[in-house]
Amino acid sequence: MIISIYIKNFKAYERETITLNKNNVLIGENDAGKSSVLQALDYFFNHEKIEPKYVRNENQPVEIGILTENKVFIKKKYTGRSFKMTECTGDLNSISNLKYIYISPSTLDIKKLISDLAIAKSLNLLPNDIKISINQICADGLNEVISSIDPSLLVVGGNTDINGTHNLKIESAIKYDITSSGVPLEGRGSGYQKNLTYSLLSGSQYDNVIIGIDEIENSLSLKNSKELLRVLKEKFSQTLITTHSTQVVKSVNDYEILPIYSGDGIATITELYETLNGGNTESIFILIEGKTDVPWIKNILGIINDGNNYIVLPCGGHTNIESVK
Repeated sequence: MIISIYIKNFKAYERETITLNKNNVLIGENDAGKSSVLQALDYFFNHEKIEPKYVRNENQPVEIGILTENKVFIKKKYTGRSFKMTECTGDLNSISNLKYIYISPSTLDIKKLISDLAIAKSLNLLPNDIKISINQICADGLNEVISSIDPSLLVVGGNTDINGTHNLKIESAIKYDITSSGVPLEGRGSGYQKNLTYSLLSGSQYDNVIIGIDEIENSLSLKNSKELLRVLKEKFSQTLITTHSTQVVKSVNDYEILPIYSGDGIATITELYETLNGGNTESIFILIEGKTDVPWIKNILGIINDGNNYIVLPCGGHTNIESVK
């Protein structure tokens, strides 16, 4: 699980640290930075380069870092004209078994989704002793090649102090070819693909997968998304959802509402919430002190079967009263 993400010089964020929970619903105005959080994680986990169009200042590097629940901070820096990952600080091995899957509202790729889930499942099933053996074989092969260099054949004064390290990514070696009755999945209709996506995400258990679904009411159907949110929190290690729909927000009592502000116009959570889905909500906001109390309050509302009429938000103690106002 990721407890915070650090983003610098990427899309909506000049420099920001965002705290995350196990289950998150990100709400905010258009271009406030909801999708930027999910996409930043996608680049951190799944890509070596960042598209220049997403960079705020092309004269500065992009930095994306994550803090895990084990208090391990890992940061990647992307530099140069192509914004390639050139520097990484922190222990990458600590998250080698963790997989992040991003579902975009505009480019649903069902074949890639199946492959990504299969890779995550394979990594989780792969015994640790086999991983150690593969890494040792890679190291032995590299050392054998370097040790075979004959110094006497080098130019006088040449540097014979040659060292090397290997960067093994087991998931890069796994490829799948997936069809449906001989027809490529990408050739099937959008309705079929959305239903298949829903079935996949609500099926097996993925304890090593963080799932990010952008604009869930568009990525999937709104009808399916309500039920899907209820099972995602049980199937995945962490969920991050963005939405513009009050129907989605009101249907997820076990998720933390994470407001993202653009800094212009919208000033309060009430104003922000009322912009969703055309506004005019009749829900009542319950403001409580700490976020650890949110599940307890929501459970009480569930017992009295009145949860859909309230939005529960953590606001901090008496020292935060001005912000609450």
